[in-house]
Amino acid sequence: MVASIDPGRFGGSNDGAPWRGAGLGGPIASGLGNSLKDLNHPQVIPLFVGIVLGVVLGSFPIFFPSMPAPVKLGLAGGPLVVAILLSHIGRIGSMVWYMPTNANFLLREIGIVLFLSVVGLKSGSMFVETLLVGDGLLWLGCGAVITLVPLLIIGAFGILILKKTTWKQSASLLGA
Repeated sequence: MVASIDPGRFGGSNDGAPWRGAGLGGPIASGLGNSLKDLNHPQVIPLFVGIVLGVVLGSFPIFFPSMPAPVKLGLAGGPLVVAILLSHIGRIGSMVWYMPTNANFLLREIGIVLFLSVVGLKSGSMFVETLLVGDGLLWLGCGAVITLVPLLIIGAFGILILKKTTWKQSASLLGA
């Protein structure tokens, strides 16, 4: 005797396949934990736990027999190794080691903004002096020429030869 599964029980179709027609909110998906909403919701605690574990791992010296001094992974290597290991594990208890794409992009942008802020604060005090003394204005002019000449050439090529509209060519130059 073959056991049959009632497809209506799973929200599926009547062809006997219980997984068909069961949307993301169906009983099978909720029972197995395949919830798109939960995966797209960034969890901050696992992120910081991973960073702390990475910093701790990076601070331990690793001794190699052929090296005169111990090696440390540091603040970059430790979190990187821990991130790789935790992403391979995927889940420990209620902590999901998954970062949604939007949260990943947000953290990247915050990191770039903080990096550029620090660079600007460190070099900003000497900017005017560097610009006005020596070859500062020459280097500024060279940078402007290197930036503007390719844009003007590609812009003229797109409008005059490829017959693109100004709006489409502007979007192409801006990277859209």
